[in-house]
Amino acid sequence: MENYEVLTKCESKDVSPKKAYRELYGHEKHYKLKKAHFIKVRIRINESPGLSVFLAFLLACPIPIGIAKMFIRKKMDEIVSESFPVTYRQLFSEFMVRGIKVEVDAKNEAKIYIKTI
Repeated sequence: MENYEVLTKCESKDVSPKKAYRELYGHEKHYKLKKAHFIKVRIRINESPGLSVFLAFLLACPIPIGIAKMFIRKKMDEIVSESFPVTYRQLFSEFMVRGIKVEVDAKNEAKIYIKTI
């Protein structure tokens, strides 16, 4: 409906003012999410503290997403697993938004923290 049609229906009392307002301004605003540029990874292994210190030293600085894509470029069209039917390309396009935090507790007492910046 055009704006003037809604207003004429409201004026003739065919539509209540609340419904007319919803028809005129009821559209939900979609906010564009900010894209992440860096990934911060932290890996801690309880069984070997020396390896945890070495990994902390290697991963001290955030990793640019472009470099992370370089490592996964060959696997972009592969499915992650049969129980999780999503390709790596979809993961990168959908989930590379600022503020995502992932915590993984592995069975072998390793803890992995991933954060997008």
